[in-house]
Amino acid sequence: MPNFEQCERLDEVDLDWLKDAVDRACAVAYDHRHEIASAVNWADLGCISVEVYMTDSGEKGYRAYISEASPECDAFKKFINEFLVGLDIAADNVEIITEW
Repeated sequence: MPNFEQCERLDEVDLDWLKDAVDRACAVAYDHRHEIASAVNWADLGCISVEVYMTDSGEKGYRAYISEASPECDAFKKFINEFLVGLDIAADNVEIITEW
C-alpha cells in the first residue's frame, strides 16, 4: 500500500490503487447509505478517475472524481475521506470531487 506522506515524487503513488480504494469506499458507503444524508445515485456510484496535481506554490495532492453524487454532498465526501484515513491515506492529500 502506498504511503502518501512519504512520497517524494508525484509518480510514486499508484493511481490505479487509489482509484480502487475510492471505489471500495463507495461500496462501503452504500452499506451505510441510511446514515449518510446526501443526494447520491447509489445504483451507479463510482470513482471515474483520479489525478495528481501540483499548485504554483508547490503543494501536491490528488483528486478523486466520483460520478453519480451531488457536488454538495458533504456528508458523503466526509465518509469517503474517513474511509481513506482508515487506509492510512491522509484526507488532506486527496480531494474528493463529486458530480452527476
